[in-house]
Amino acid sequence: MRSSRAKLLSSTRALLLWLAAACAAAPPPAPKPAPPPPPAPAVDETHFVRVHTPVANALAKSPLHITGEARGSWYSDASFPLVLYDYAGRELTRGYAQAQGEATGDGFVPFEAELDFACGDAQRGTLVLHRASKAAAPDGADALRVPVRLPGSPSRAQAAPGAKRAP
Repeated sequence: MRSSRAKLLSSTRALLLWLAAACAAAPPPAPKPAPPPPPAPAVDETHFVRVHTPVANALAKSPLHITGEARGSWYSDASFPLVLYDYAGRELTRGYAQAQGEATGDGFVPFEAELDFACGDAQRGTLVLHRASKAAAPDGADALRVPVRLPGSPSRAQAAPGAKRAP
């Protein structure tokens, strides 16, 4: 009985020593990769202003309702200028976005604006949100550009084959 108990203890010790050696020799598990960062808003290039509507390449019809949020340092007297250009760089309209809260400090403050415009035959344009604050800003942080589609009529060159143009 003793010999079988001694053999069992000896076997158990041998197994434990083997497991300890195997675990010590195995490389540690690789660290899990960091999760990807959350997706950025559609338009957030400057970290100073975020546009919620219109989203990039959305159809912009008059009146164009613009919403988003900007840091307090983007505003001057609780507003900042907006300009809508057509694809050729012609100004279609301009106006001001108004803060919907206290535009002080570095936090984001919601804004709203509405622009009325006529776009003629333009089918593409750019909404430009200009920084109103006179505080110095890093390069490229003085304006945010949002590409938009405009409801203009296609020109002859752009019309579908067989389509007739109104007189």
